[in-house]
Amino acid sequence: MAEYTRLWNCLALIRLRNPPVNSISTAVLHGIKAGLQKALTDHTVKAIVICGADGKFSAGVQVCDSSVFYNAQCSP
Repeated sequence: MAEYTRLWNCLALIRLRNPPVNSISTAVLHGIKAGLQKALTDHTVKAIVICGADGKFSAGVQVCDSSVFYNAQCSP
């Protein structure tokens, strides 16, 4: 998932939280979208920072969740 936080000094933070490597999944994409929508509707936000939790930004797309990009199904 991605977590939205409104910080001081007109900053909004969207932190990727999908351990262990913060891979991009459907849930993370929805969280990023929701965070961006919140930041864009708050007229006091002047900058949006996207970072990863635990010192890791993102290792890329979660392979079994590639249906987000390729409309494929993930095997159990």
